[in-house]
Order: sequence, then structure tokens, then C-alpha cells
Amino acid sequence: MPKSVRKKSSESTKKKSVNRVVILGGFGFFILIYIFLRFYTPPSTLQWEERAEGSPSLREFCKEVEQIYPPTSRKWPFPALSPDGKYYIDVTEAKLGHSKVLKLYRADTNQELGRYYSERSNILIYCWLQDSTGVYLADYDPGSGSFDIGGAPTKISPVKKLLVP
Repeated sequence: MPKSVRKKSSESTKKKSVNRVVILGGFGFFILIYIFLRFYTPPSTLQWEERAEGSPSLREFCKEVEQIYPPTSRKWPFPALSPDGKYYIDVTEAKLGHSKVLKLYRADTNQELGRYYSERSNILIYCWLQDSTGVYLADYDPGSGSFDIGGAPTKISPVKKLLVP
């Protein structure tokens, strides 16, 4: 009789260890999925050019006093129309990953022309070009700047000119 009791207890111990492995394996799988979704950035459908070093300053291109996004005033700037009124842009959260998405639309039909996914967790949109051929922007990680309130972030990409197709 004691042998059967021992056998049952060893079988139940094996079942418990198998259950633990399955639970830990499943938990690890969900952690991998979470990490993938957290850092996954879909490919952008819009093209861009990086501004060359030594080119004229951004303020020479941008006539506006304030950047478009994040807004420096209390007014929400979207949809942000191009100077000629043919296009507009909007910013949303990416469904997958941890970044912002800039969407470009035709103003007359509201047709989406393309998307730009930020390579970092946030995006700075400076201004439309005066000829409406693109938007100046940069990718950045907020909260990585100096200790001064309102200090410039240290993790910022070079300024890009996002092109209208």
C-alpha cells in the first residue's frame, strides 16, 4: 500500500513540475510578445531627406514662431494645413509599438497619402515648407534632456524633411 501512495505522489510531483514549466514557458512567451510590440516600429510609407550639416538654420525655413507638434501654445494645431491648403497632417499614437505616427492627407478628398512612424517614442514637427513640398520634423525621446525645466532633449535625431509624394 505505501508503494502506491509513493507512486501517486511522485506522479503528482511530475505533473506539478510540468505545469510549472508550461506556465513559465507561456509567461516568457508573453514577455517576448510584449517586448516585440513595445519596440516594433512599422516601416514608413513616406520618404524623407536629412538636412545636411551647414545648411541654413531651421528658423530660416520656418517662418512660424511656434512648432506644430507638440504644440507650444494651448491650441491644438491639427489638422495642420499646408501653406497652399492642398494637404494636411495629423499625429496619432502607433497601434503597435511605442511611437507617434504622422499621417499625411489630401485636403480636398481626405485621402491618406502616407505615414511616417517616429524612430523614437515621440516626434517634433517644426513647420511646413513654404512651397508645401514637405514638413520639417525630428524624432526624440522626451525626458532625456537636461535637468532644467523645458530643457532640450538630448536624444534627438537630425532634422528631416518629410516629402509630400
